[in-house]
Amino acid sequence: MSLFSSPKASAPADPPPPQYVDTRDEIGGTQSTYVTNPDGTKTLVTTRLPLTPEQQAYEDKLKSIADESLGWIEKLSTNYDRSQIPWLDQYLADYETTQVKGLDAAMADRTGQEERTLARYGQADSTAGNVARAQRGQDYTDSRGQINRDLSSIEQGVRENELGNASNLYSLATGRMDTQLGQLTQSLGRSQQFQLSDASLQQNRSLAIYGAQQNANAINAQNAGNKFNNLAALATLGAYALGGPMAGASAGAGFSAMGMR
Repeated sequence: MSLFSSPKASAPADPPPPQYVDTRDEIGGTQSTYVTNPDGTKTLVTTRLPLTPEQQAYEDKLKSIADESLGWIEKLSTNYDRSQIPWLDQYLADYETTQVKGLDAAMADRTGQEERTLARYGQADSTAGNVARAQRGQDYTDSRGQINRDLSSIEQGVRENELGNASNLYSLATGRMDTQLGQLTQSLGRSQQFQLSDASLQQNRSLAIYGAQQNANAINAQNAGNKFNNLAALATLGAYALGGPMAGASAGAGFSAMGMR
């Protein structure tokens, strides 16, 4: 390079590309990896880790409970039939048989007692006898009606209890799956946030390195310029010392090693 040529600053280097780090969250059950797109850009892909056999069996059981409970709820709500609950159907049949048998026995005892009393007093064919018989018949009908209402009440109570149990099971099963899903979602969010933060840190670091390099180049350029100016000043002084002509000085005037001449 010539002594008087202007220094050339070195071309700034491109900032280094950010470093992408894949992560794996064993607790949250996720893994995040960067994939390279055809255009060279990076895409963060977060997926769920494969379940262990025990975890898969547990999740399958929860899903089975939820599906069965939901199906049972639909049957009890929209297409209910007493025979769908075998033990209830048998229980109600036994209950009705027992209650009717007891009612018939009680009514038979009452009939015997009342008819004997009417006969004793010669009222068997009287109006009083007819009234007593009509009342017994009405009482028997009312009692049978009460038995039927009891059957309906028992059936409705069992149905509501079955619905409650099925709903609780469904809620527990789906709630547990929702909890797992929520944990997975949170894990995904944490992983993605970590990756984005990491990428941001990497980018900031790259920009910082790039900025430091630019500053170094600028300082080097400035130092080179100062060196050039110093050399130019020394060259000028050398010219004076050797008696060379200088612009602005009178003809023949100059400096020599001994002084002005």
